[in-house]
Amino acid sequence: MRKHKLDKSCTGFRSEVKRLRWAVLFVVVSAVCSAQELSPSRVLTLDDAIRLAVANNRSLKIASLEVDKSKWQVAEVKTKRLPSFSSSVLGSQLLNDVSFNFPAGAFGNIPGVGPFPTADTKVTTSRQPIAYVMSQAMQPLSQLYKINLGVRAQELSAKIAGEKARAERQNLVKDVKQAYYAVLQSESELEAAEANVKEYQELDRVVLQRVSQEAALKSDSLDVKAKFANEKYKLVQLRNTLDSQKEYLNNLLGRDIRTGFETEKVPVTSFEEVDLKLAQSRALGQRPEIKQAELSMR
Repeated sequence: MRKHKLDKSCTGFRSEVKRLRWAVLFVVVSAVCSAQELSPSRVLTLDDAIRLAVANNRSLKIASLEVDKSKWQVAEVKTKRLPSFSSSVLGSQLLNDVSFNFPAGAFGNIPGVGPFPTADTKVTTSRQPIAYVMSQAMQPLSQLYKINLGVRAQELSAKIAGEKARAERQNLVKDVKQAYYAVLQSESELEAAEANVKEYQELDRVVLQRVSQEAALKSDSLDVKAKFANEKYKLVQLRNTLDSQKEYLNNLLGRDIRTGFETEKVPVTSFEEVDLKLAQSRALGQRPEIKQAELSMR
């Protein structure tokens, strides 16, 4: 009897251990999932930001579609130089017979013949189908010069649209870089503000301790508290500014403005000596605004 009770209690203990094991496993899995959800945001490099902006920005996509549209318009104008062929087929049939009665002498008397017609006459048209087939071939020979001028003008418009798309891409890259560097600057300012808050928090604790020891005045503590509150206010402002700048950068990248990310510290660039005349000639040769003006003058 005692052995039976002992076996029964061991079985219950084993079932409780299994339940506890499943509960621990569930807690561990939940903790892992929560840790993955709370993991830091993905680091966004400057090159990745430019690549995402070029691929997803709406304004740049509209400019690219305008370029494609201009190319199709050029192809449409070129078709006007080709000959055109047309044909049409018409069919008809009377629904009822049409009859005409002419009495004798309806058209008068003809000398030497007598009345015309000489007897009562009935003319009837039969109900048979009739078909008409027409074909045309047209070539605008006298308008070819004008059409060629139109093709040339449309090709120039397509090139201008391409330069506008290139200018839109350059402006987009410039805006992305400025927004990215603004986020970097705000993050640096935020780190400095957090360090200042910690510093004034510790200073406030030390001053309060010295006031309690009558080694400092109450006005000193109030002065530190005012500066401490001012630094916390600056910290809140910087966080709001950083959130706004990240939303603006996400909008340039063509994705949800609430997407979280962390920026990568940009290494300090070395300033190399640049030839002014070479830079000017390069700018004059590559700026899309200048090329648009040159194409408009043709």
